[in-house]
Amino acid sequence: ELDAECDNLKEIYDQTYEKYYSLIQEGTEGTELETAQAEYEAAKTNYSNKVEEYNNKVSEYNDKVNEINQNIVLDSLNKNIQIFITTTDVNNIKKKILKSAKIIDLDGMVDV
Repeated sequence: ELDAECDNLKEIYDQTYEKYYSLIQEGTEGTELETAQAEYEAAKTNYSNKVEEYNNKVSEYNDKVNEINQNIVLDSLNKNIQIFITTTDVNNIKKKILKSAKIIDLDGMVDV
């Protein structure tokens, strides 16, 4: 759904861009050029906002996938051998895994 919205807004942006710049090349002045410029600027803003929204959703999805993959790896580790794992944030690691781990925090204590 978001892909279709982006595609639609991109098409509108391209059309207004072409119209605006063709008027500039023709030497058009006045209200017609100002209207075309306003339409172009609005289309550019709408498209940019939708692309940003799309990128944020993709980023959120990737963060969730990374969290899931991290926990899958941790769940599958052999518990009978010593393993060192470093992280900058333990908040996204399952509590079950954290409770069975020995955690050394170089900056202070970690609440599990």
